[in-house]
Amino acid sequence: MPIFPPANYTDCSRITPHQQFEKFFDNDLLQHICDESEKYAVFLGKPNPNVTVEELKVFISILLVTGYNYHSQTRSLWSTEEDLQNLMVVKSMRRNRFQQILHFLHFEDSCKKTTEKDKMWKLRPITDPLKANMIRNFHPEQHLSYDKSMIAYFGRHGCKQFIKGKPLRFGYKVWSLCTPSGYLVNFEIYQGNNPRSNPQYEAIFGKCAAPLLSMIDDFPPYVQELPLSFYFDNLFTGFPLLAYLKSRGYTSTGTIRQNRIPKNCPLPSKEEMTKKSRGFFVSSKLEGTDIVLTKWVDNSVVCAVSTAYGKNPMSSVQRYSKAKKQKINVSRPCIIGQYNKYMGGVDRMDQNVSLYRIGNRGKKWWSSIYLIARCVGPKFMAVTSIGSPNNVTVRI
Repeated sequence: MPIFPPANYTDCSRITPHQQFEKFFDNDLLQHICDESEKYAVFLGKPNPNVTVEELKVFISILLVTGYNYHSQTRSLWSTEEDLQNLMVVKSMRRNRFQQILHFLHFEDSCKKTTEKDKMWKLRPITDPLKANMIRNFHPEQHLSYDKSMIAYFGRHGCKQFIKGKPLRFGYKVWSLCTPSGYLVNFEIYQGNNPRSNPQYEAIFGKCAAPLLSMIDDFPPYVQELPLSFYFDNLFTGFPLLAYLKSRGYTSTGTIRQNRIPKNCPLPSKEEMTKKSRGFFVSSKLEGTDIVLTKWVDNSVVCAVSTAYGKNPMSSVQRYSKAKKQKINVSRPCIIGQYNKYMGGVDRMDQNVSLYRIGNRGKKWWSSIYLIARCVGPKFMAVTSIGSPNNVTVRI
């Protein structure tokens, strides 16, 4: 692995958590939401709500409170019952004002006519600045994982997906690029025929892997010149993708499906490998390439390819043996250990979001995406309710 410069986090020291949060949701973005919410009220023939940036910050703070102080109904926060009332929320904003802002909340002009067949056009005014801020505040790390993430949604929309066997089966599928700690670097919501996609990437690498290359192109030049290392599962892994990333100076590692392995591969087939004992492995470098293919027998046969790792240095892991009725040490190739170490960034992000998922629900198709965006910042955040009577601070 090439030497990678250490990350510099001096800009994150000596600042309050809510200042860290405002790096992503800055005043320009919040002012745009206020303006579009007022336009939407006029569009409906209602009085102008006159939403200010300070009020919107209080509104977002209350949404964040519902992530850890959950109620079956958000209005219960203003209840007169002692076991339901949240005094901090009551002192920050009136209940009717909160519901009024929630009712008129909008991000794009509904009268705008667009020629693009973009199903996410109503969210672009917030997703585009949010992605730009994520990249701007990204402290380059060498190891990045690329995988799909799901945003739960059970209504009707053309982008809603169903994935059998997943914890969230119904919802929006999001291609996500994350660091091992769960920081979301870039994302793209899947919508089938995306007018913003690169047709050349899709033709060569497929619709699943093409967004990764577009995300790499979104990096500033100084980040693109770094020796990054990418990790992905068998949905995305293909030999053309690994060779292309290698040509750009990046290493990549991932599991691969059996039908994507060349037929002239000298390694044994999956049927032959299943007859071997646990811990058995074979590894070979494909002729004319920098790609190393490794097959390892664990509970099942694992096929992995990499342009950075091979079998050495070997390590061992503990597995339970039914025959001996105890845990035994099983040899493991280096490529499997490195893949397990750095592949879980997207899963870590999903875990962080699930711990403090906003409890408020909306009927609009974009409400679940907007609310989840409030959780996808740093793992620990705080939002100060600027303009509230007692300067209340909401900490997560």
